[in-house]
Amino acid sequence: MNAKEADATAGRQPRILLAEDDEVSREFLLDALSRLPANVMAVADGATARDELQRQCFDLALLDRGLPSMDAMTIRQSVMSSAGANVKTPMLALSADVDAELRERFIDSGFVDLLAKPITASALRKAVRSILPASNQDWDEEQALAAANGNRDIATRLRQLMLQDLPGQREQLLRSVASAEFSAAHDLLHRMKAACAFCGAVRLAAACSELDDLLRDGTPATDIGAACAEFEQACHAALGDPPQA
Repeated sequence: MNAKEADATAGRQPRILLAEDDEVSREFLLDALSRLPANVMAVADGATARDELQRQCFDLALLDRGLPSMDAMTIRQSVMSSAGANVKTPMLALSADVDAELRERFIDSGFVDLLAKPITASALRKAVRSILPASNQDWDEEQALAAANGNRDIATRLRQLMLQDLPGQREQLLRSVASAEFSAAHDLLHRMKAACAFCGAVRLAAACSELDDLLRDGTPATDIGAACAEFEQACHAALGDPPQA
């Protein structure tokens, strides 16, 4: 187990460097990544991205191919020659112009992949999740306390109420998805995400957001099935009971 994987296992959220010069694209990508249990740092040019990769340790770098001042390929070459903390950090590139030859060039140079823009939020998160080290952080205590204005008793009570409702909500949601009652599923997921935010249930909140996005996007059933499985796992983790065999 390397240091980054050990940190993730200990509960530290993975760190992502996002480099995108277009403001609209950057805001979209930030919003998509905000649904993950991860800390994201965003920069707008290649030189700054290179400097941050030399200064800090990241679990993933997500780089626009044609950044001003330094493109994604040059950034990677600079990081690799520096022998710094991010030599082994996986990198994903994004480009509006992607063909098989260009994608192969990026992969051959050490990128995990070259993703085509525009990209859906769910597709981006799927690509990122496949790379990031697994995190076992189910709860964010600071978030829960902040929502309760620092009152630990209130935070504890809110969590108890959420956990009382969770088993029934889990079964109701899975039934709604199985019967294609997506409007009911959206309504329930909206309520569950709000409860998770108040209680600091970060893993369950991310699972609810991902499932909600996939249902809205009309995603194939196989991907929805995988999202439902993660939702169930997050529910089991929140409740503290072992998953069903």
